[in-house]
Amino acid sequence: MKRLICTIIGIFLFLVAPPCFTARGQDAGWISPSATFYLSDSELELAKTRALEGDAESALRISEYYGMVKGDYISELPWLEIAAINGNVLAQYNLGQTYLHSHLFKNVRLARFWFKEAEKNGSTEAKMRLEEMKEVRDVVD
Repeated sequence: MKRLICTIIGIFLFLVAPPCFTARGQDAGWISPSATFYLSDSELELAKTRALEGDAESALRISEYYGMVKGDYISELPWLEIAAINGNVLAQYNLGQTYLHSHLFKNVRLARFWFKEAEKNGSTEAKMRLEEMKEVRDVVD
């Protein structure tokens, strides 16, 4: 029953929550959060070319497009991995989160690996996740 109530509240908030506000020079307007991550077909193709050449920012942008705009988590993962492999700290952290929490891709060892990489690159959030994972492991062991 609790889960049903939370689901209904979540759907309600999603449907009635105000969209994000953004300023575009002098022209300010309302946009949805996913519009931030939208890529046109030509932008997507250019980003794919750059990502496959090792541009971590382009790979991260593609992963955000697939995850946030398309809701296609299967297509999101390889681009997130490319961004992480090429040193993007946000991608490393997000990949750790994906491997830790995703029902599709759950892999605690890979989560720990990517959190350690993100921590090496300065992510305090990754450091906190590693500490939390250690605490859980200590309790279980």
